Amino acid sequence: MRKIDSSELKQIQIEILSAVDRFCSDNDIQYSMACGTLLGAIRHGGYIPWDDDIDIYMLRKDFNRFEKIFPQCYEGHFELGTLKRCEEWCLPFGKVYDNRTCVVEKRSKAKTPGVNIDVFPIDEVPDDYTEWKQYNRKRISYVLDLRHSLLAFSKMNSVIKNCGVVLYTIRFLLTSSRKLAEKCDKYAQIYNGKGYEMVFETSLGISVKSPFRKSLFDDIIEIDFENRKFKGFRGYDEYLTRAFGDYMTPPPINKRYSEHTINAFWKE
Repeated sequence: MRKIDSSELKQIQIEILSAVDRFCSDNDIQYSMACGTLLGAIRHGGYIPWDDDIDIYMLRKDFNRFEKIFPQCYEGHFELGTLKRCEEWCLPFGKVYDNRTCVVEKRSKAKTPGVNIDVFPIDEVPDDYTEWKQYNRKRISYVLDLRHSLLAFSKMNSVIKNCGVVLYTIRFLLTSSRKLAEKCDKYAQIYNGKGYEMVFETSLGISVKSPFRKSLFDDIIEIDFENRKFKGFRGYDEYLTRAFGDYMTPPPINKRYSEHTINAFWKE
């Protein structure tokens, strides 16, 4: 297998996003770039220089339809993994991946089929801030349980972290990561259909600070990303401010690094 370097990895991810964009346009499915991807598009015109992944958001209704109608193999080599589509899936969100590639994750037990982009369902949450905080505390506890269950013993970890891996392995001995992912997925959706105006990345989100208005999905525009155009909120300032605070100011140099620890390869 031939190893994929950082530059080629990003190019494959952009091709995956382009395929998703074409499929969504053809099938009237709304999405927006999100998280560091949207931040990078606005602040850098593409990837954040020290980042190496792509994230998009879909309202739950669009995510469910996307999950249902996305082909088993789109355009010859793009596939979608979700809890409903894959028996061994153990993440409460989706990934579209290139099946000609494979990924070795150094610190996680999650099996990622290939180079991919993340597709996060977005769910309604309480408009009242106090009620939101109460809900979010419990939601985060579920997310952390899932994350801890996916930790893998690694030489890259500190001794303390590897000790934690052993302890969490014992703790979750009788509960599979998939069951925990299903628990996260179920709890993420408990406020849908109740008429709330605020939404959040409930399936996994921790780094994003605050909910944002659902109506941002009503006004989607094209935004430059790596010399191409992809969909994003016209109200990106509201989303990015709620997500990151002063998003136009880069973090200190000692925090400019990727948290991902993967090696990617072409299968042939």
